[in-house]
Amino acid sequence: MGLTLTLLLGAESHACQICLPFPTESLADKVLAARHLVLARENPEKPYTLRATKTLVGDPAPALDLFLDSTTKRWLELGADRGVLCAWFSDPGEWRQLARHDEILGPVLRDMLARREDWTKDPDSRIRYFADYLGHDDPLLADLAHLEVGRAPYRQIATYADRVPREKVLEQLAITQRLEWQALYILLLAQSDHPDDRQLIREKFERNARWALSLQTAAWATALIEIDGLKGIDRICQLYLHDVERQPEELAAIHAALMTQGNEGSPELLDPIVAAYARLLERNPALAPDLADDLTRWQRFDHAAAFSRYLTDTTPDLAATARIRGHLRAAAEATAPGPSAQPARLAPIFVIAGGMLLVPLLLAVNGRSKAAQAA
Repeated sequence: MGLTLTLLLGAESHACQICLPFPTESLADKVLAARHLVLARENPEKPYTLRATKTLVGDPAPALDLFLDSTTKRWLELGADRGVLCAWFSDPGEWRQLARHDEILGPVLRDMLARREDWTKDPDSRIRYFADYLGHDDPLLADLAHLEVGRAPYRQIATYADRVPREKVLEQLAITQRLEWQALYILLLAQSDHPDDRQLIREKFERNARWALSLQTAAWATALIEIDGLKGIDRICQLYLHDVERQPEELAAIHAALMTQGNEGSPELLDPIVAAYARLLERNPALAPDLADDLTRWQRFDHAAAFSRYLTDTTPDLAATARIRGHLRAAAEATAPGPSAQPARLAPIFVIAGGMLLVPLLLAVNGRSKAAQAA
């Protein structure tokens, strides 16, 4: 059983990007980033505006003067202990309403403020805290937990699969109005041993392939590899990387799934994943820099010759070129002889990479030679 996501190159952990909807900023992010934080209710002297009733962070706070909509106004009238959580941010220097504050949010908000220093020192403890709220009946807390856990490292997410009952997962996957929020539940579903759940994953993956859908294809493909292993990778290659024409968005989703499993999936799946990268590079050359980054991270240089040809045949931008050349340099270093080896024993990949880097110089010399002859 396993789970999701996209590694930010150079980071120490593999943060899940597949399972994050947009926007990715959680309520906790906003609370902890606020310069001033207050609870507010309607200003009796100025109806339909908010007035601070309690300062939580940053006393004294700037004057609060926010519009109070009629729905929230009626909600506040149902209890004197209710309020609106408002935050003032230095950038852009203004107040914003964050959430309705009641007996449900209150304890969680207090924990956020009390644990902020501990969470800075130990980010994993923050993820563990919010994992307890996955699938919570309160939508605000459920979404908060979703965003917090959804960006956890791939293998860490897998350990939280038992926090959400199977029925709740299936319920969330049935809400078509929240398709962008389904990826985490798809990946949690892949932790289930129930045969119906595994069949659902296969059917949804096949449906996306059949209708050329890109939304949540990365999640369904990741889940397919999780439950079917090598057989799942073979099916992905058959449907996306062989003869059928695919849109760049679809291939990018397949790349995300393969990268996820390559980063932290079963080690025995790395070889077929690396092999599939050759087809990805061929079908969608725009992915070349990302593929090169992944392969460098995995210390796999099977396709160095293909990357050399790519640089020869195309003209990517400077950043993409640098990333691919970085992969070729790593390939050359990985195959270079050790101190005791004969200098003449250069590996073929080293020769290819070195030759590629010399091409511009040779062309320049040849051009100057022809110019001199013409003169």
